[in-house]
Amino acid sequence: MQCPIAQSLDNVGEWWNILILRDAFYGMKRFDEFQTSLGIASSTLTRRLNGLVDSGLLERYQYSSKPPRYEYHLTQRGR
Repeated sequence: MQCPIAQSLDNVGEWWNILILRDAFYGMKRFDEFQTSLGIASSTLTRRLNGLVDSGLLERYQYSSKPPRYEYHLTQRGR
């Protein structure tokens, strides 16, 4: 569809994604912050974050190598 609202909904997908994007917009960046805020299972959060990165709405940045830890930042498209 060429409708921007329909395209946005297609990119966002499930309602967890909308809540994750909302939290990212309000400044949350780390996995544990999202999990605490949303009360979401870690496996579900992992899938949702990966999907949002794959769709270009979030970018993943490694902030620790041992153990590997990442922050998630909104892209221009995500904003």
